[in-house]
Parts: sequence; C-alpha cells; structure tokens
Amino acid sequence: MRTGLTAKERVLYRLMTGLGTGHAPVAPGTAGTLPAVLLGVALQWVWQGPALAWILLLLALLLLAVGCTTTDLVAKTCEHKDPSEFVLDEIVGYLLALSMVAFTMAEGPTPLAHAACFLLFRTFDILKPPPARHLERIPGAVGIMLDDVAAGIYAGTCLIAMNHFQLF
Repeated sequence: MRTGLTAKERVLYRLMTGLGTGHAPVAPGTAGTLPAVLLGVALQWVWQGPALAWILLLLALLLLAVGCTTTDLVAKTCEHKDPSEFVLDEIVGYLLALSMVAFTMAEGPTPLAHAACFLLFRTFDILKPPPARHLERIPGAVGIMLDDVAAGIYAGTCLIAMNHFQLF
C-alpha cells in the first residue's frame, strides 16, 4: 500500500483487501474469500431463516456498491487493473451465493452447505464461464466486481439445485 493515503482511503483499502487476506503470497483470492466465510457463519449465529438470507443479500449489495465506487482506489494504489490483493469482489460473490442458498434452507446453511458454497464459488471464480469473463473486461471498478457477482450467481444456483436434491 502506498503511503500518503487519507484515513478514509486506508479504511477502504483494508476493506477491499479483506483485512489484509488479499496479500496472501499464494492464492490471494481464495484467502480473501475466507473473511466472507467467517462473516457468513457469524451472521448465522445471530440470524436464522429468511432474516439471514436478507441480511446476507443486503450486505452483498452494500459491499458491491462500495466496491463499484471505490475499487479504483485499490487499482490506483497497486498500479494494476485488477490487483490480486483486491478481494472485496470475492467477498461479495461468496455472500451473494450464500444468500441464495440461505433463501432455500429454512434453518440456514449447514456446515456442508458453507463448504460447498466456498468450493463452488472459488471454482466458478477461477474458471469464469460466460458471461463472467466478458463482464471482467468492463473497464474499472464495475468490471472487477461483476465477474465475481456472476461466479456467485453460478455457485448459488448450483447450491439451490443441490439443496433441492437434498445433497446437504
């Protein structure tokens, strides 16, 4: 991180780098998704059922808005178009997928559902099936965020199908 950032920019930078998990030397996207897993589990301790699903969805949308409006700060501070240390997009994608499965599970996601959500989201984020790869090409912050939103939707759709077939 560059020096000379304002206090607000430093807070945003910490948020966008997943409290530093995006600086992991190996697989920063995977490491950066872990705070979202912990957040999802923590929220589930407080809320259950539809309330949990709505909280997860609203949080994902709020963080998406933050990411779409401030991602350029990370790109500026890191001097890359889509720096690997920027993981707010992974956090948003995971929370979106988890919210989708939470809407289908009355008592909230099981531990197996959390694990499946993590694995499916990371798989879709890495593979970037259409239109995710195309969305990634949108310039600036929006492109950085939207490919992970697509990965989250793919993962969430798979999780809903798995739940329908009672695989967890």
